[in-house]
Amino acid sequence: PAVLHYYMKFVPGADDDGVVRFLLAAAAVGILFKINASISGAEVGCQGEVGSACSMAAAGLCEVLGGTPEQVE
Repeated sequence: PAVLHYYMKFVPGADDDGVVRFLLAAAAVGILFKINASISGAEVGCQGEVGSACSMAAAGLCEVLGGTPEQVE
């Protein structure tokens, strides 16, 4: 939520379409983690949980700031 708030408050031209793109990119990375690794703090510890969340937020922000698919991934 904090990175999405940053996007809405501080990025010029931020709009609802960008929010949707942000959430879709973040969800795509989350799905990759769920399929190939773990998102459970109980299973891999809090570092794994926080790491996956940070990766999702970074992918979302990269997408709305105009990153390439390779950069988002």
